[in-house]
Amino acid sequence: MDETEAREIAAKLIRKFPLKDFPGDFLPEGYPGREFSVHEFRDLSMYRELEGVNLFIDGERIFFSSIQQAKFARICLISGKLKFRIPDDQDSKMAVRHYRQYLDSIYGDFAKAAVESGLDEKNSEAVAEKCVEILNGEDDRSSE
Repeated sequence: MDETEAREIAAKLIRKFPLKDFPGDFLPEGYPGREFSVHEFRDLSMYRELEGVNLFIDGERIFFSSIQQAKFARICLISGKLKFRIPDDQDSKMAVRHYRQYLDSIYGDFAKAAVESGLDEKNSEAVAEKCVEILNGEDDRSSE
């Protein structure tokens, strides 16, 4: 199985999977933070510099001085949120950490679902890894 095929299967699996909501299930309701909103987009990438982090949304640069807040925003955007609040560094870091722990905890569920869809053990592991990469924002094409 090549990278493209694993990504396609992972994307289908993610759409069927009952996932927790980010950030809603990882922060208390009504958490404080600054408002953030963007238009619908096709391309999302993140680039780290010495001074901070840039998110590029359809080529438009949005600068964050905090890596934690940039990661938080990226996961929200990957999760389909176009309007949300970005909390302070500490709460952003906590929410992202808990989200990633959650994804690690359901890795086996992704692998099991891939096996149930007819994949062998090796390919199901590759698909499960790709699911986590996509949801973490580590997949190069996560926003397509």
